[in-house]
Amino acid sequence: MGANILAKQNFDKYIGLMKHQREILDAIRRILRALRESSKVAEYKHGVSGAQLLVLQNLNSENPLSINELAEKTQTHQSSVSIVVSKLEKAGLVRRKNTKVDARRVEVRLSPKGRRLLTKDPPDLAQEKLFSSIAQLSHNEQKQLAGLLSKIVNTAGFNNQPATLFFEEDIKLDSDD
Repeated sequence: MGANILAKQNFDKYIGLMKHQREILDAIRRILRALRESSKVAEYKHGVSGAQLLVLQNLNSENPLSINELAEKTQTHQSSVSIVVSKLEKAGLVRRKNTKVDARRVEVRLSPKGRRLLTKDPPDLAQEKLFSSIAQLSHNEQKQLAGLLSKIVNTAGFNNQPATLFFEEDIKLDSDD
């Protein structure tokens, strides 16, 4: 009889673990789905990816921003932002300019075409909702979530993947872009 009780307890524990795993995976699936759909809407409505639209929105002021400032605002690495900015510049949506004070500093601003794109139908990006939701977590919650997600990434062997802007197509760093 004792063996049956132990087996049932182990089974219940297993089911409980599986429930939490499914809840975690379902949450990740919902986030990814919302980000993917938001990016598709951006592409359909505005002709740019969700990542490109996010960069454009962050430039939607009178003050130009450096690549590093854009990286900070988009919560990503400056190399990812630089690649997105290059694509936007090719499309005529942004302009880059070296500053007079420091020739090494490049500032980016919206072109008139980029400004028109943002004013014709203001976008609603899931990325901004995600950023806002994370910002509402306490410092300890953010630290705990970051640690757990890093552990998952490392354990799964994804730590060598670049952390690019969401759903920005893969690029080769040595390409002509």
